[in-house]
Amino acid sequence: MRDRPPLITTAEAARRLGISRERVRQLLEVKELAGFRIEGRERERYVALSSREGSESDQVLVTVQEAARRLGVSSATIRARIERDRLEGFRIEGERRVYVALD
Repeated sequence: MRDRPPLITTAEAARRLGISRERVRQLLEVKELAGFRIEGRERERYVALSSREGSESDQVLVTVQEAARRLGVSSATIRARIERDRLEGFRIEGERRVYVALD
């Protein structure tokens, strides 16, 4: 997995940037920050502060196991693809679990 800081919640992004949550949401909307959603966590949006490259739309992140199930491969194959930068892997601050961005 590329060396990138873990994803953080919009509330944590607002705290670190010294702005309101609403301003973080506005920055996500105009693609100044990259935003992500984890499948099954509809209310929460996560932010990558290390990159000013916004995403086209919120990417949906799934667990390694779910990505493996959907792609019909093993979890080890998914982890190897993440290590080789063939899939994007993300961690959420404070969690050990890796999430995968699927199109």
